Amino acid sequence: MVAMFATLLRRDRERWGLRVARAAWLAGVSVSQYRELEAGERLPDFDTCQRISELYGWPQSYEGTDVMSRSGTPVRHAVHLGTLRAMRRKGRS
Repeated sequence: MVAMFATLLRRDRERWGLRVARAAWLAGVSVSQYRELEAGERLPDFDTCQRISELYGWPQSYEGTDVMSRSGTPVRHAVHLGTLRAMRRKGRS
């Protein structure tokens, strides 16, 4: 997931014609943090992810197949970022 996020982040920054410093400012992170995100060295926290999603017009949910059932088959799921944030505040994640 980190590599996919980093790829999308760089692709959309370049698509919008933004330099790293400007994209970092708009996302509310330092230039070094933004570079780490683009390099796939870290994932953003929920608030940063929401700001980046709003900046580039990404959907506010994540859908994937990386959860495995007990039988070993992938289970499709979708999680709204607001739900994840609320769970984190309540100490459930």
